[in-house]
Amino acid sequence: MKRILQVCHSVMYKQITAWVLHGILMDELEEFFVQRHQPPEDTTTQRLMPSESSDDQCVISPAGHFTLRTDMLPLYFPLRIAEKILFIGESVQMFSREKKQKNGTLKTVFKTQEDGFAVELLRLQQQADFCITDVETVISKIRSCIAEHLWKLVMEEADLLAHLQLVKNLYLLGRGELFLHFIEAADHLLQAPPKPTTEYDVNITFQLTVRNIVTGDDSFLDTFHLTVPASINKLQGDSGSIESGWHRLGLAYTVDWPLHILFTERVLEKYKYTLEPL
Repeated sequence: MKRILQVCHSVMYKQITAWVLHGILMDELEEFFVQRHQPPEDTTTQRLMPSESSDDQCVISPAGHFTLRTDMLPLYFPLRIAEKILFIGESVQMFSREKKQKNGTLKTVFKTQEDGFAVELLRLQQQADFCITDVETVISKIRSCIAEHLWKLVMEEADLLAHLQLVKNLYLLGRGELFLHFIEAADHLLQAPPKPTTEYDVNITFQLTVRNIVTGDDSFLDTFHLTVPASINKLQGDSGSIESGWHRLGLAYTVDWPLHILFTERVLEKYKYTLEPL
């Protein structure tokens, strides 16, 4: 019995190693507790937050690409460790995919530490007795390495604080004087129902307003733009009256890598129409 358990654990360790070090799922028969997420067609389920699921046996990763099947976990394998494994593998896959797209080559995110982590995982695989404490120690080391790399990317290279300030200024109307001048300048464009050219005209007006009001760097205009969806049919509100451009006004944000892991589509959807009260 002890030998059977060791063989079964060996298979699990190989799957964990491939996932946490290379972001690869070696699981053709779907026996591993990490699996690709298949979004349901039901739109009510799609509106759930990434970490929520209509299935109590599933934990969806923050990015929404993979699922942790809790029913596939051994009874003695804590959920907290499985969640760390899910986070590590998805992060490794994200980093590797981005580096391959930029450089044409696939480089490890662990740099010189990968061999050491591989040796530690192999040692666990060769142990006669399964020790969950040893597993958690190794997984926590790998997670710390990934978290440190992610922090440097988000805070230092991507300058998260500057992006949060932009979100505050634009989505939360932190620059009230900017929108006050924009309302005056764009009112004649947005009073009527939107036409196919309305969005273009409104963005030109917004850019001119920004350059007149904001002193200094206005490069954020490359990532933010106003949306005024037009329709062939007449746009009507709840009362049956034709909607003006103000009712259709939205603000879109083009998020650069790696900030997309924080500003997800679900998050941005909540902010999209914050300009409607204008």
